[in-house]
Amino acid sequence: MLSLSPKVQNVKSDPSENVNARLVFSQWNFPSAMITRKVGAALAAGCTVVVKPAEDTPLSALALAKVNFLFWFSWFCLCCFCSHQISHQCPQILSRDPPEGAHFYATSCFLQLAEQAGIPPGVVNVVPCSREKTPSVGQVLCTDPLVAKISFTGSTATGKVLLRMAADTVKRVSMELGGNAPFIVFDSADVDSAVGGAMASKFRNSGQTCVCSNRFLVQSGIYDCFVDKLGRAMDTELRLGHGSDPNTTQGPLINTRAAEKVLHQISDAVSQGAKVLKGGNRLDGSFMEPTLLTNVTADMLCTTEETFGPLVPVIRFETEEEALAVANAANVGLAGENAWFLWDSSRSAETELIYHFFINQILSH
Repeated sequence: MLSLSPKVQNVKSDPSENVNARLVFSQWNFPSAMITRKVGAALAAGCTVVVKPAEDTPLSALALAKVNFLFWFSWFCLCCFCSHQISHQCPQILSRDPPEGAHFYATSCFLQLAEQAGIPPGVVNVVPCSREKTPSVGQVLCTDPLVAKISFTGSTATGKVLLRMAADTVKRVSMELGGNAPFIVFDSADVDSAVGGAMASKFRNSGQTCVCSNRFLVQSGIYDCFVDKLGRAMDTELRLGHGSDPNTTQGPLINTRAAEKVLHQISDAVSQGAKVLKGGNRLDGSFMEPTLLTNVTADMLCTTEETFGPLVPVIRFETEEEALAVANAANVGLAGENAWFLWDSSRSAETELIYHFFINQILSH
């Protein structure tokens, strides 16, 4: 029997307990991975699915049907759980008149997938649309009474809008929303290890992941050393360029609005006394230089907003209590897990439990 991840707690293996039509919103930064997880789990539970891909990355959703992984995963889920239980609500939803210009359609790619896997027509559907039409399309899908469950990964602001839409028909909702993850480095840390962790955590996908560290808190005793070594690592390891170049480690941001947001955060920080140690410039199109800021305070935009870009703001702190207060000041909770320090004989097991409770997960100790 297929074993589903415990993280997908709302999915039941008994097809008789499915929630029928499920609406899946996928984010743009990992569109293929998120769609396969959500669609596969929905099919395993016996649900029909409408996928609303992010407007920046609709082709990933359309191309997935041509990837053998999705075909075989969907087929296996179907055989194990729900080959005889699939309902047909989705075609009824999609047959309604859409907002003008919204371009509703179940793609031929997914219809081909359905035919190959033995899934009835209309079970898996894709509804791409333009950015301008996304609000009206989302409203049609979220308010339709035939949709029983909404799964959304994206910003907190958008999640609140979808929750309001889902409230009228009391839909089940699962959401993975924004984060503002702290990365804490104490005086007792191995600085080289902490720098390596910071590089991996911040610059993956050019800083465009929901679990990227956003606020870097470094204790004053090693602050200068950490900043110096991090700057050197950025010079050595990061290369801006085209994604087809094997030497490239940093590509463009998703669009010009994303680059403008990072630039605005840098400008705000500098206007309040921050210093640009590395980068700081927007290049052609949506390319942003990887940027290192020092003399950062906890009230600057770069530490109060999720960045989604290659920006490292480093805050100096003196005491553990101060670090915990700053780390826990965020009103979003995704991925608050990055604490780097080295235990020594002066630290007790009780102290470790305090960090584990507040920061959620200790990566290195």
